Amino acid sequence: MGKLEYALNEDYNHIIKRISQKENLLNTIFMRLVDQGNFELKCGQVDDVYQFLVNKSDGKWPYRVMDFIQYVNESEITGVIQIDDDTLEHVKMICQNHDYNEACLRWYEPEVLIHSTPEHSWYEIKKDMTLKSWNTLKANGYKIKQNPIGMILKDPKEFSNYVMLGNGTTSEIVVSSSNKKIMDCNEESPYTPGARLYLDAKKLAADKLLIRDGGHVKIKDYLVLDKYLLFVATSEIVDPKEKNWTPKKFTDKADALYKIKA
Repeated sequence: MGKLEYALNEDYNHIIKRISQKENLLNTIFMRLVDQGNFELKCGQVDDVYQFLVNKSDGKWPYRVMDFIQYVNESEITGVIQIDDDTLEHVKMICQNHDYNEACLRWYEPEVLIHSTPEHSWYEIKKDMTLKSWNTLKANGYKIKQNPIGMILKDPKEFSNYVMLGNGTTSEIVVSSSNKKIMDCNEESPYTPGARLYLDAKKLAADKLLIRDGGHVKIKDYLVLDKYLLFVATSEIVDPKEKNWTPKKFTDKADALYKIKA
């Protein structure tokens, strides 16, 4: 079980200093709320602490807070959230009939989710048509040649228990970073696509496989693809003549093709 701590009126620098001294730092997430900025959510390491920065100008923010609280309580994560009592009561009122792995999609969630993987990994996945977390692969005796992508992205160690899902260019940026073994968040950077898997989010939710942690949607341990896989896009399928791929170009062309095929 995880451990959740509330930081009410503490100064940001004091919170960061306190978190940095934790023995469980590599499995700690700090969620903080802001009221301005042209974004919904930012995830990543800031000031040597992994953070979820949630914008309250976006209507989804109460769900992110609730998901984070419930996820921490059911995981191995130490969570620190900067929130006042009134805001917390507002979250509880809005989200009273929801939970972090509820068996339906919410009003803002897409019906299709993406998992992208490098070309060499897709070759292995096709053997049993199962997506596996890094820790599951390791436990099953797979010879893994490199560290989990989460180490490059500076994710909490606990994330290696999950298959991460997303949409847009995010999944391709992960592949790009994995290929280069460095973090490269530039969606216009040259890279080699692997396989972009389109998954039925409604079925995943109905089977209570979707885990929402406040910053991501993911699946614990593994996913047998047969029931949920809608489409697979590779460079050969999308445009075999294209040689100069970027995460954005591949995402746009693959998504356009999926819409035709769906």
